[in-house]
Amino acid sequence: MYKRLNHSPFVYRFKVKNSGPPAKALVRVFLADERGTPTTVEMDKFFWNFKSGTTEFERSSDESSSVPRKAQGLYEIQESSSYSGSNNLVDTGIREYTGCGWAKHLLVPRGNPEGFKTNLLVVISPLLEDDAAGTTDWKTVSTLTHSLCGAPGAPFPDSRPMGYPFDRYRGWKDIINGRSNMKRVGITIYHQQDCKSNVDCPRGRTCNTESERCNIDSIGLTQKPRTPKEKKNSPFTFEDCPYEANTAPKLNTKTFNRVKSSFDCETTCRKMKDCAYFEWQKVNSRNGRCTIYEH
Repeated sequence: MYKRLNHSPFVYRFKVKNSGPPAKALVRVFLADERGTPTTVEMDKFFWNFKSGTTEFERSSDESSSVPRKAQGLYEIQESSSYSGSNNLVDTGIREYTGCGWAKHLLVPRGNPEGFKTNLLVVISPLLEDDAAGTTDWKTVSTLTHSLCGAPGAPFPDSRPMGYPFDRYRGWKDIINGRSNMKRVGITIYHQQDCKSNVDCPRGRTCNTESERCNIDSIGLTQKPRTPKEKKNSPFTFEDCPYEANTAPKLNTKTFNRVKSSFDCETTCRKMKDCAYFEWQKVNSRNGRCTIYEH
């Protein structure tokens, strides 16, 4: 049986108040932890037009600027090539960049069955005067892994250093404290371990015998931490999103039995519009179980 570490699809939800005039900015999302070797990892970075007042929006993990986009298949490459006679040609440089980036299934740390508590940091940085991001073709760049790979034939779409504002690490707490355009949110990453029955799961957890994974929805989430008082040094401030205690994200899954191979499972995934990824488990010498995870 083939197994690979992967994470469930997820979304970031933002609620931002802009007390100034409409502004263009880059939104930067990081994971930060200080246990062992202090580490700050850029999870995503994207351009956004902020209106005056409150703006609410979402961002899917599939849109991350750090992971590769879906690679083109042979048929798609043929159709976009000069030999196809098609007028819908794709720039060769753009095509070469579609596979660049950090492995998508390794974007999120493994976590542990009891829950790995860490920090999610969000930074909204208004564009600088003559900022490269102001003249960037974001419709094209947003389809590329520009955080790590840049863009073909164009300057890096950000005039600030890679990893800003944590490019010169002094500890993230000293950087974000007192700044209204930066926000820290405590998160917990769970590893859903394999199980056959409830006894295989940590105390208080149950086993989903269909997917053969320990459930996490029976675990109460920690209370929301106190937010430090912020200085009004930026027109951007974060507003608290609705919070409900003792809840956990629910995954949309579909299970298919009697699937002969992982190839057949992958084919089923590709035919479904909202399939994020799939898992195939061998049941006997002839068949297996295919689990589809949807956005």
